[in-house]
Amino acid sequence: MTTPSEFTAATAADPSTPPAVLADIATQRPDLRAAVAANPVAYPELLAWLRAQGDPAVAAAIDARGAQQGTAALPPAPPTPPVPDWQPTPDAQQGGDAQHTQPVWQKGGQPGQQDQTQQLWQGSPAQQGEQPQQGYPAQSAWQQQTGQPQGYGQQNPQDAGWGQQPPQDAAWGQPPAGTSPKKSRKGLWIAVGAGVLVLVGAGAFAANHFWFSKVGGAATPEEAATQMIEGIASKDLVSVYGVTSPTEISQLTTAADLFDARMPDGDDVGDLTESYKDYLDALDLTLEDLEVSSEDLGDGLAKVSITSGSLTVDADADRLADATIDLFDEIEGSSLWATLQEQGAEIPSDDEIRTSIDEAIAESLPTTVTADDLMLDPADLGGDLGLDLGDDPIAPFLVVVEEGGDWYVSPYLTLAEYSSLAAGVERGEMPGDDLAGAFDSPEAAGEGLVVGIKDYLETGTTSELAKALPLADRRALTLYGDLSSIDDQFFQDFQEDLKDVDVDASFSVRDEKDGVAWLRLESLEVSGSVEGTDFSVTLDAECIEAEADGETVEGCADQVPLLEELGVTDLSLVAVEEDGSWYMSGAATWGDSSGLILSNVLRLKDEGKLDDPQWLEDSLGDLADMF
Repeated sequence: MTTPSEFTAATAADPSTPPAVLADIATQRPDLRAAVAANPVAYPELLAWLRAQGDPAVAAAIDARGAQQGTAALPPAPPTPPVPDWQPTPDAQQGGDAQHTQPVWQKGGQPGQQDQTQQLWQGSPAQQGEQPQQGYPAQSAWQQQTGQPQGYGQQNPQDAGWGQQPPQDAAWGQPPAGTSPKKSRKGLWIAVGAGVLVLVGAGAFAANHFWFSKVGGAATPEEAATQMIEGIASKDLVSVYGVTSPTEISQLTTAADLFDARMPDGDDVGDLTESYKDYLDALDLTLEDLEVSSEDLGDGLAKVSITSGSLTVDADADRLADATIDLFDEIEGSSLWATLQEQGAEIPSDDEIRTSIDEAIAESLPTTVTADDLMLDPADLGGDLGLDLGDDPIAPFLVVVEEGGDWYVSPYLTLAEYSSLAAGVERGEMPGDDLAGAFDSPEAAGEGLVVGIKDYLETGTTSELAKALPLADRRALTLYGDLSSIDDQFFQDFQEDLKDVDVDASFSVRDEKDGVAWLRLESLEVSGSVEGTDFSVTLDAECIEAEADGETVEGCADQVPLLEELGVTDLSLVAVEEDGSWYMSGAATWGDSSGLILSNVLRLKDEGKLDDPQWLEDSLGDLADMF
């Protein structure tokens, strides 16, 4: 996923940046909040949260929006949900892994001030002012999507419920008092799609991973979407799982299993998923008058729109507080807790938790959202990019796919369809059977991935790369990943240069078990000529050598002991078996690699090495000369 250091001022100011990403930037990068506030697609709830942080530069940017539009500036935000005097610590939001640092919060300080007493509490911009679950941790064990292609639909399983709820969920709540009723629903509408997918993904994963492994499906697209929505409203995870794409569930489950296998005993997804279930049990969801309609998008693909209905959300304060206290107990028992304590983190008392949740529920719930609330004016959606999306309002929807003769909701494709619609990307076609079954071994799939990446970048077409990907990724790529129509001279020049570049790769299997194979890179050779300069790069699992214009640079991991301590030389590409053929899985690779690196970081922390400056200097090896 995108880390705080990867966000830039240009991204924060770019009108094409999705609203959910703007919320992430505002949460994770306080230094970019003024740029977010000036972005014309920043939605009113986010602006209200930004104003409430007390930064004069941010307030000035919000006021300037009103002046430029000839309207009054956004009014001051209403009081945030009752979390007494706790503000996010900027240092905890910048640098390193945002998923691990965001939830550490400061007590007793004013915005921008430092305080050594930090709290694991408070919410994100999307929570404050919208979300009915304000002021307490996220419901899901691994929330916050990602977007794509990080968006294999998964977050680090350890991050859920640390006081940070993903901005994508914001749209299920009500706007803060005082905002104009005539406002853009672009952020609200896109956020609802992402928020539903978070609940769908977490619930389906829990049902599959801990209770049973059966697949139901539905006879029609409408029945699949209806069962999904009614299952969410009734908190029936069996129903939700039964109509969630089996290929996507398989990917996410494999990734979570590989992550768990790398982590120390006691730090697994199961504990946090139980906490998610406790949160879900504390909620009272009432769905009424649901009506849907279906649009055929091609062979085995449909879009089911919600044309009528309402969802009312309420909660039991006592059960919600119990779930929060239990979750914090899980955090205290994790291997990360000692590290958080060294940073000054502390957990609120049980009484503080109960008081805060009681006040938040009294202020925010019950709340109701209707299908009409989520309708989007197409001019509002496409106006920023000059898109013509017609005149009819656009209803919230789910994308449904056919697998094995039955219909299932696809969280991957639903999120991709929302994103492509907002960005004006034309949808492609479902992958044909000719793209499946190309590789009969993990090694061949790895080599096919390398060839496919080069062809994809060189031609912009998806077919060669799609052959190396499992069905869930193959569908997303062929439907939304075509680059051949990009009209950009720089990109076209880059594609032309690639025609003079040769790429060759070979892999070996480190291990293979239960349809999963870990691949070791034996050799990757890239050579050719770019703008008259001959070059070559040779890479394997441990060393790299590059040559250009007669100059050679080389290095190996054993020259930097820290890399070996972190397990960098043990990183693998992960292949999965699907219907008798092998494919390269980005989700499984991410789960295995992140678990490996994180487990080694925790080990080094426990051994005291990361707190030893001399050890760090010695372990940097040849890299120490660069600092």
